[in-house]
Amino acid sequence: DFAERRRWFREHGITLHIINFFGSSLNVDSVLGDLVLPIFAVMAEAESIRTSERTRQAFNEKRARGLYTNSHVPFFCEWERREKGNNRIRFKDWTEKVCERIVILHDEHHVSFASIAFMLTKEKYNVNCDKVKRLYGFWKSWNERGRPDINTLDIKPFIKAWWELNPDKPSIRRRRDD
Repeated sequence: DFAERRRWFREHGITLHIINFFGSSLNVDSVLGDLVLPIFAVMAEAESIRTSERTRQAFNEKRARGLYTNSHVPFFCEWERREKGNNRIRFKDWTEKVCERIVILHDEHHVSFASIAFMLTKEKYNVNCDKVKRLYGFWKSWNERGRPDINTLDIKPFIKAWWELNPDKPSIRRRRDD
């Protein structure tokens, strides 16, 4: 990326001057610039790789300790505040009850997801048709695979995997209802 940007500058007649380069100024188009800047570009790329490795390692350690690592909590969960750095998520009070109702209404009574969403909205639950489908897929997958710790679970792929294993069920991405 650095080489392409530098080439673009040269093609457009732009001269880049670094005003404070270890106490002196540096013209990028000079001999010293040709020597030093590619070295710094390689060092910056290496540091970027090391930073991503450290970040990945920190997330893996948090997951191993059973801590939730995503910044966005699923709509059916909430933060459980603990001492600093040990926050976990838990289901909202209504989640299990609503999920069980969705599965029973859809599987046993053949009520559409849109109708279930309408009924739940009337009961003051903030869910639309897509959220009802997500809850349905999550709960079915959760009960078929057993109940792992929700904090170590990456929820989106978990739900997506269930929908892929059950092609007879309507797709979670489809806008129309079944």
